[in-house]
Amino acid sequence: MSGKTIAFASTVQAGPTVPAQDATADVGERDVLGNKADTKPSTATAANSTLSLAAYIKALWDLLRSITFTNLDATISSRAPATDTASILTNADAKISSRAAGSLNDEGAFITATTSASQGVLGSYVQVVASTAHTVRGIGIEIYSTAGHDIRVVIATGGAGSEVVKSTCRHKRNTTCASWYYFPVDESRIPKGVRVAVAASDESAAAADAVEVAITLQEMND
Repeated sequence: MSGKTIAFASTVQAGPTVPAQDATADVGERDVLGNKADTKPSTATAANSTLSLAAYIKALWDLLRSITFTNLDATISSRAPATDTASILTNADAKISSRAAGSLNDEGAFITATTSASQGVLGSYVQVVASTAHTVRGIGIEIYSTAGHDIRVVIATGGAGSEVVKSTCRHKRNTTCASWYYFPVDESRIPKGVRVAVAASDESAAAADAVEVAITLQEMND
């Protein structure tokens, strides 16, 4: 090759340092760079210790797993864990039907409310129930005027002589059929344990009329 000589370097550039293995028993522990850790992270890690990121996360996870949570909702902590599909569905059904799945109970009465002899003035209240068994979520009511007059019916709560009106229904004069209503009720309107009564007034004449009322209180399962 024309007398030319190609020279090769006789030294090799030093490579990255390979972490040395020490004498600890935790040979499987590595930090985020792959270096072997000297100490296995645990819940007993001393305060203010310096750990690698992986060791810190593992120590935190071990700590969380060791905590017993005692302030969970009673309906959760008191129920045994479901181990099969049937148990899961049964538990779910019990939770749903316990409160908000709809109107699960009802009570009511067939009553006759007499209007006062003055037009537009309520007659005496007639009791439907002495004390509601549950919180009322809806009311169904049927009204019929034996005289065929325009009738106003109020639904109230409270003791005799101190009733408070919660809702009002009206029946258009008709001698052959009744008026029927259904309406939802806010939970705060007619709670569990209150007296419910109705009263009626004749809105078209000054007469004491007999008003036939069928009322149903649809209630929660509380």
